[in-house]
Amino acid sequence: MTEHKSLEWFEGRASYLQDLSKDRLDMLADIDDVKYGRWNLPEELEPIPWIIKSPDPSFATTLDAAARLFADTNPRIDITPTQADRVPIVDAHEKGLKWILDNASKRRPASIIAEIAQSVVDYGEACTLVLYLPELLKGQAANKASTKRTERMMRHGPFLIRTYHPASVFVRRSDAGVEEVLLVTEED
Repeated sequence: MTEHKSLEWFEGRASYLQDLSKDRLDMLADIDDVKYGRWNLPEELEPIPWIIKSPDPSFATTLDAAARLFADTNPRIDITPTQADRVPIVDAHEKGLKWILDNASKRRPASIIAEIAQSVVDYGEACTLVLYLPELLKGQAANKASTKRTERMMRHGPFLIRTYHPASVFVRRSDAGVEEVLLVTEED
């Protein structure tokens, strides 16, 4: 029988993961402050009437230009076949993956590649959650929940890809790879 952990245990793990990322969160906040021009004049300069705050948009403009450059390139999906007779199957898989990526991008105003490129250029990392909708549909049906919305979402392919600001994702890694992931969101 599996042991069920208490809510307090999960809250403790969440606090632990957030504490591990304090320096990272400060860095991401500083990047956002510079990008969006959030700063104040030093206190000793504020009373001087001829000195005014004038944010410089060049940092944000440069980041956005770099992100647009990467967002305009389509990813080259390339699978190497293990045997010569597998080439037609591999080609079909490559086309299928490209179709899935294109359809998943139809759910949003900007493509998934554009959102990932913007995050990587701004913060050096991108955080995405990929949901396989047929599996989600099975879980909803098993719990007797409404499946209409998920069925409508499947019109754009079997995957739903959500991107998150890196400051809302906390990861603990080891030599074996990712050990724990905490996603902090505000729900309506």
